Amino acid sequence: MIDKVVMRGISELLAIEQAWWLLWERCSRRTPFQSPGWLLPWYRAFRPGEPFAFAFWDAGRLVGIAPFYAKHETDGFHLQPFGTAVSDFLDMLVEPGWEDLVAEALAVALAAEPGWTTITFDELPSDATALRLKTLRACTVSEQIASTCPVLTLECRVPVESNLPSHLQRNLRKARRRAARRGEVHFILADEGAAQCTFDRLVDLHTARWRARDQAGVLADERIQRFHADVIKVLYPKAVARLYELRIAGQTAAAYYGFQDHNRAYAYISGFDPRFAHESPGSLLLAHVIADSASTGAQEFHFLRGSETYKYAWGAHDRRNHRRQFVRIASLADVI
Repeated sequence: MIDKVVMRGISELLAIEQAWWLLWERCSRRTPFQSPGWLLPWYRAFRPGEPFAFAFWDAGRLVGIAPFYAKHETDGFHLQPFGTAVSDFLDMLVEPGWEDLVAEALAVALAAEPGWTTITFDELPSDATALRLKTLRACTVSEQIASTCPVLTLECRVPVESNLPSHLQRNLRKARRRAARRGEVHFILADEGAAQCTFDRLVDLHTARWRARDQAGVLADERIQRFHADVIKVLYPKAVARLYELRIAGQTAAAYYGFQDHNRAYAYISGFDPRFAHESPGSLLLAHVIADSASTGAQEFHFLRGSETYKYAWGAHDRRNHRRQFVRIASLADVI
């Protein structure tokens, strides 16, 4: 029988952090965005509401966790998942083989909790456990596509570049020649000690580019920078977070921040110096990262949310995230 615990404070989540990590490591469908190394820094940086999380246990072993926060409104409170806005995939984290049991236990737990009026499950991949929640008692349910997430399947052929469209291969060869004429070309995977400095350079590149367009850019917010700094401190030693630089003639021409875990790589954000635009540094660095990801075991390269044209030029194909929302149509007292 599954034991359910409702946690209404961040201290309660911190108390089960080690069990949360062990569960994450046992899950084959996990993503970095479900790990405590991502979601706890998210809460510390943004604190959008009070934690309202559900933990499910079997004989002292954590078999499922669904971390939400409560956003209070005049008609009650809304439950939204930890990691909202900055996470490309959101779902309950559940022990393999326990998906249906935990989904059912969550449905029962939610029905027993008074006060909430809506609950949103956002950015759910097609195999998400939360999609097994078809109905909740005394609720209406709506579902829609949340976002498009192009994915590049990494073939076994070597070099990986030979799997790319021919026009892209030609463009990369031209870019390499131009970069070589400019000076020495180096691709650098930051080690743990240099990770934060590499991220700082990425922030500078990304922010400068958006300022040139009279826009702030997503990395301009100090809370965002603080959040990622905390994530890097936790996920870099675990070899999950990855930061790369392309240096041309001794200068940082492009930088990349992403993740790799369990045969999947995730391209989170990158930036380049417009002074090197003629050398296409963003494309050169991305090609290097894709090849390096494949050589270290990645079978899929996720470009994450957004249907930008360049992603399809690399041969990516669409996958879609879903949003499912439940709205209470009666108070708990009305349906008991």
